Amino acid sequence: MSRLGRRSLPPAALAAGLAGRAAAAPAPGPQADWEWVRRRFLDPQGRMRVTGRPSVTDSFLQAVGLLAAHRAEDRAGFARILSWSRQALARPEDRLWVWRHEEGAHRALLDLNNASQADLLAAWALCEAGRDWREAGYRRLGQEMAREVLHRCLLPPPGPMLLLPAAGGFANATRAVVAAGGIPFAALAGLERELPDPRWAALREDALSLLRRARFGPWRLPADWLELDRASGRLGWAKGWPPRFTAEGAMAVLHLCWAGLGREPPVAAVLAFWRSAGPTPVPAWADLLTGAVAPHRGGPGLLALFALAEAAELGRGVMEAMPRMAEAEDEEAAALLLLARMAWRDLGFSRRGE
Repeated sequence: MSRLGRRSLPPAALAAGLAGRAAAAPAPGPQADWEWVRRRFLDPQGRMRVTGRPSVTDSFLQAVGLLAAHRAEDRAGFARILSWSRQALARPEDRLWVWRHEEGAHRALLDLNNASQADLLAAWALCEAGRDWREAGYRRLGQEMAREVLHRCLLPPPGPMLLLPAAGGFANATRAVVAAGGIPFAALAGLERELPDPRWAALREDALSLLRRARFGPWRLPADWLELDRASGRLGWAKGWPPRFTAEGAMAVLHLCWAGLGREPPVAAVLAFWRSAGPTPVPAWADLLTGAVAPHRGGPGLLALFALAEAAELGRGVMEAMPRMAEAEDEEAAALLLLARMAWRDLGFSRRGE
């Protein structure tokens, strides 16, 4: 997900660095986090910019922006992000959003598929903002997006009820491909309250079962991309994708912890890997086929997930130990770090500095 820092630290040094952070100034609240992101990545029209490619954005960044603006009580920023997204990312056949937009590109040449995780996060943000700000239009749009995901983005029977990465291209009669880190469990629970449907509970149950089975390589980690054989039920890493665990797969840690599932076996396995995978703590990736591990540590987004998983394991923590927004080197690192900090606050591990 992110460009990763290259400086290696031994575990003791990492622990000392986290402790030093905790002893520093109190952690900024959601308004300060969002202000940093807004100034760096949000343009006046409401588009979240991609570092190095100012003409490109994607629906995931727009959804993260909506979540963060709502939590920071930035109604004007929220409205701008939503207005741009509805205009630039709209799909003609439904209420979902095109996963990527490029300014100046001919729409007929673009991939108009959606991104299910982004649509669910956006729907969740809209429903929460609609409820908290008494904006019926936001709430109605969030419910419509959630309904479309249920209609278009679930693996059809027979077999488990799983969230496909998009409405098209990830399943056929023989196999299905699932993103291990693309299942936002907390959003599923929030949307179930807004749009009661038995499929939400079935989706959570079957997705959790899938992640419990998705254990590969010497550290028993989930691959970023998983493939389910629909006839046998056999699960493996997906053909056509590297058999790796990276920040993309580590998003599963975020989503499980955020939903109060931080003591599940997949999180425990990742936490054990991050603690003990050789001389580099929290390595940027692991190759699940060869056993090779990145020689450099992950960036601030992964370090935030490490802190979140440790707090979930203990049931408490000090938020000042998390990386700060200013440590994010690009929009992907900023998005992951921002989401991890939101999850921490929602879980109430600590209120210090808030």
